[in-house]
Amino acid sequence: MLKKTSYSDFIDQINGKKIIAETCFYFSDDPWRKTYLLLCHRMMIQPILIRTGLRKEYRFNTAEEMGEAKIFNGKSLKEKWDKVVLVPIP
Repeated sequence: MLKKTSYSDFIDQINGKKIIAETCFYFSDDPWRKTYLLLCHRMMIQPILIRTGLRKEYRFNTAEEMGEAKIFNGKSLKEKWDKVVLVPIP
């Protein structure tokens, strides 16, 4: 598990290109611990991607857009931040 950071610091890390290219996360209130993949690739037209399943992914132009998108059962990452558990990719 990665060290928990504030939501605003997390967004700043993505914007400042300081976040690793890939990380995973899940929500602590999810009994199935469904894992989501976050990719940040600056060479892509929409450089931020969240993959929520085998065939479901969302692309974003900015970290703020990603954080505000209500793609988690009608809630955004920002709204659910207190339940986020970041998991490193080996």
